Amino acid sequence: MRLNHFRRSQLLLFCVTCIFTILLAATAQAGLSPTITQNNTIRGCINNQTGILRILDNRPGAPNLPHCLKNENNIRFNSQGPRGIQGSDGPAGTQGPTGVRGTSGAAGAAGSTGATGSTGPEGPQGPTGATGAGSTGATGSTGLEGSQGPTGATGDTGPTGPTGATGPTGDTGPVSLGDYAYIYTSSAQALPPGSNVVFQNDGPSSGISHIAASEFTVINESGVYQIEFVAAVDEANQLAIQVNGLTEPSSIYGSNAGMQLNSGQTILSLTAGDLITLTNVTGTAIGLTANAGGASTSVSASLAIQQIG
Repeated sequence: MRLNHFRRSQLLLFCVTCIFTILLAATAQAGLSPTITQNNTIRGCINNQTGILRILDNRPGAPNLPHCLKNENNIRFNSQGPRGIQGSDGPAGTQGPTGVRGTSGAAGAAGSTGATGSTGPEGPQGPTGATGAGSTGATGSTGLEGSQGPTGATGDTGPTGPTGATGPTGDTGPVSLGDYAYIYTSSAQALPPGSNVVFQNDGPSSGISHIAASEFTVINESGVYQIEFVAAVDEANQLAIQVNGLTEPSSIYGSNAGMQLNSGQTILSLTAGDLITLTNVTGTAIGLTANAGGASTSVSASLAIQQIG
């Protein structure tokens, strides 16, 4: 049912359009024109029973009623259809002949002077021209200073200048201590003729090496050394410093009575690698005394070495 109603509506609209077209043509032939509103629409009334379209004419004295009746529906038509698609461009026309040249116009006013351009790069030097005849002209102005050339080769060393005056004496620097060592023993020892004291203990040292629990002390840097020794011996004795097994005469010290300290000192020039010993040069056996003078453990022999030059 709805489909038939839709088709009837389409048919009615088609008929209305046809009738409007016919009427529009008839009115044009009769010299009449329908009333067209400002928005290019034409108003009309269509009869609900007969389908007859009546165009409304609002002009004074028009034979039609200016409004729709109860059994009519108001309807509007556009008197101007939608704009059609733009057509393609036509072919270009042929070029017309060149026109006659006009007269030259009056010269324009001179423009303002433009800004000075930057200085261009310096051109290469031209060849030297031939010397011209005639008197020497006036000296020209000094030209621009050229760029600095490359550094030349270093010249020969000049002779040594005279020795300058001696400067003032500087401040005294800090005192630098040389190599040193202190070694000792607290044990009682029997020393046959020509034997060496064995030092069991090492005190502070720097740059001088002592072989642990042995009789040898090693000098590591050549120089002048002061050597001191002290020993508590049971009987009369003589002790001396030996360097590499050879007795140094300046180091022989003796004691005539037993149970006394034998002490001595010497200054020797030594070489790196020398071996230092404290040796019994009495010619008979002697012995070191332990804990002399009391019950506390006391030093029975000591050796102090100090580099002084």
